[in-house]
Amino acid sequence: MSIDLAHSRALFASVFLVGFSSSLVFVPRALAQQAGGELPTVEVVATTPLGAGTSALNVPNETQTLDSQQIETLSQSTITEDMARRTPGVSTTDSIGSPLAQSLNFRGETASPVPGTPQGLAVYMNGVRINESYGDVVNWDLIPTVAIDTAQIVTGNPVFGLNALAGAVVMNMKNGFTLQGTEFDLQGGSDYTVQGSAQYGVNKGNWAYYVATEGVRTNGYRYFGQSDVERAYGDVGYRAEGNEVHLSMTGGADGLGVAGSTPLILSQQNPASVFTTPQTTNTTAEMITLSDESHINDKLKFNGDIYFRNYGQAHVDGNISNFQSCGGATLCNNGNPTAIPDTLPAGSLYGEIDRNWTHTESTGATAQLTYDDKIFGHHNTLTAGVSVDHGWTHFVGNSEIGSLATNFVVTGLGTYINEPASDVSPVNLNAQNTYLGIYVLDDFDITDRLTLHAGARFNDAQINLNDLTGASPNLNANNNFNRINPVVGATFKITPDISAYASYSEANRAPTPLELGCSSPSQPCMIDNFLVSDPPLKQVVARTVEAGFKGDNPISGPIPGRLDWSANFYRTENQNDIYNVQSQVTGFGYFTNAGDTLRQGVDLGATFTTDRWDAYASYSYIQATFLTPVQLSSPNNPNATCNGATGVECVMPGDNLPGIPRHKFKIGFDYEILPKWKVGADLVYRSGQYYVGDEINSLPQVPGFATLNLRTSYQVNNNVQVFGLVNNALDYRYNTFGALFETDSTAGFAGFPQFNDPRSVTVGPPLEIYVGIKATL
Repeated sequence: MSIDLAHSRALFASVFLVGFSSSLVFVPRALAQQAGGELPTVEVVATTPLGAGTSALNVPNETQTLDSQQIETLSQSTITEDMARRTPGVSTTDSIGSPLAQSLNFRGETASPVPGTPQGLAVYMNGVRINESYGDVVNWDLIPTVAIDTAQIVTGNPVFGLNALAGAVVMNMKNGFTLQGTEFDLQGGSDYTVQGSAQYGVNKGNWAYYVATEGVRTNGYRYFGQSDVERAYGDVGYRAEGNEVHLSMTGGADGLGVAGSTPLILSQQNPASVFTTPQTTNTTAEMITLSDESHINDKLKFNGDIYFRNYGQAHVDGNISNFQSCGGATLCNNGNPTAIPDTLPAGSLYGEIDRNWTHTESTGATAQLTYDDKIFGHHNTLTAGVSVDHGWTHFVGNSEIGSLATNFVVTGLGTYINEPASDVSPVNLNAQNTYLGIYVLDDFDITDRLTLHAGARFNDAQINLNDLTGASPNLNANNNFNRINPVVGATFKITPDISAYASYSEANRAPTPLELGCSSPSQPCMIDNFLVSDPPLKQVVARTVEAGFKGDNPISGPIPGRLDWSANFYRTENQNDIYNVQSQVTGFGYFTNAGDTLRQGVDLGATFTTDRWDAYASYSYIQATFLTPVQLSSPNNPNATCNGATGVECVMPGDNLPGIPRHKFKIGFDYEILPKWKVGADLVYRSGQYYVGDEINSLPQVPGFATLNLRTSYQVNNNVQVFGLVNNALDYRYNTFGALFETDSTAGFAGFPQFNDPRSVTVGPPLEIYVGIKATL
């Protein structure tokens, strides 16, 4: 398969370098206000994919918003890190060892760039769902943070379609109507990291133009962690007589050193260590979108969009091989001879380099009508829409046998594994998926304080797999999943600035083509390299009840300002949850329906803003457990024994889901000491979590941690600002992720460490210091 990743990366690198030929800077608040005056005091929340927005006080579920000013102040490399610093309930996980490839976690669900991660959050950009077709992954690092106007989390609304089990992340991008001027940013510091951005916006009569480019390059804080990403966004808009049309383009390319998790004992000896390498991922994505908002009359509005998206990824993964010398002329797999020649000296440890390539083209459209009028004298807003998305994916995978050195570097030997009896053969697969959604949502004001909300969405997912090798005809399959998901709720305004709400909603997630191609315990896969014929998976259905209070209150007195606050309580039960488990075959795994699971908790948050202060705090608690007994394969858990079978867990109701911290706490502020000088800090705490593979909670947890981050800026003049950032100021060493690995993979081989602790971890960043300069023209 040919995916021209090198050409795409060169194109984005050229755009990046042109944008930085002036080596300047980034965006102060004054310029953001230049386009639209003072920031709005009432938070407006998207209630549909195309953003039929309303006040947060009128939405019967939890809503959290991060605006462009807050993103600018935090000045992080990805939007996931910005949200993890400030948004209640949000945390990030780095399971593959690259800070640019973080998974975003909220309410026990995930939106991740890592193939094989069950995805429980829908993600939208300008009304387009950007979960990739093949595995529903979200490549956060390809989204230019400088171009984001708002990033919102909206829960309990099935109108956002597939994967919205815990809710949806909705990003609206900037355009020439919302920002005018030229802005540059350049910063650098620890680990030879350089990050920069440039953006330009202009409004000329009915027309508006906006373009942004951004890039990050770093050596990383672990061996082989060198990474870079280039990303860009552009928009052309036309506005006349209340109608608005936008043509936007976004694209990005990355090259990531993904060091992966490391045995705990090695990371304790040297936090920069890696277990096996090479581990690299190269990704490109481009998308063009045409969107329209037309006011047909003073009561009826049309919103629509159409898009085309191109996505490619190449992944290289060095591992210890299952194929080892057994004293003969060929290698053996679990004692069974194969056709692979044994060419290394006696006593050598074989590795393998697993490679896969994914290329997806997707297109789709959404049309929506909103009718705003009175019914029997009561205000009513009715929204109805339909969406269609179609994706074509070509997936190729193979494995090359290699030699493994004592520093865990795998060198390929030129022999590719084709052993159908061992379920390791080259893969060549086509997948097509078509998603249809039809939705309706109605808001009816019973009184001027009480509003009833009701709606539903019909989802239909058609997923077809076609084996192109001819060797796995049973992989050919046509799968269909459909469901109607309802929502009903109410909001009550206790005062004009305080509301209470309650709602019930349902959502579903169809298995992805990747999950459908790897769901057999008897024929596991080296996720995501090798696919085999599998039994069908059931779709996941989430049922959520939530209630809470919100306030947007002006504060008078000696320090006048505004206090925005919320208290949100929720309970979600997932039926037929899809889980990724390890196979009894070393290095392999599969997806399975793991019964019913529970996620329930509370999100508390408050923000106080004045002319000089921006202070915030939040606390989140979640109980994430299994609800039904289930047997799960976990061969690397030394305590896994179920009904006499070793390597199998008897998971019982009440056992905690791994990888989900129970407590999260955040507090931070930014303060203008002098008219030109600001200082800020934030503290983020996350409690411990169980290791992935320890679903019976028999091992000690990955310890919790807290990080303190500092920042300051000084406005030299109206156009130039200098700033500094200190991440993890106390240099606390911590781990963000933990999983279990096979301890006897190096047993008996001279020169290699001998392991007896199955825990492996991904270490978090150490102390990092950055300085930068920002300019506006």
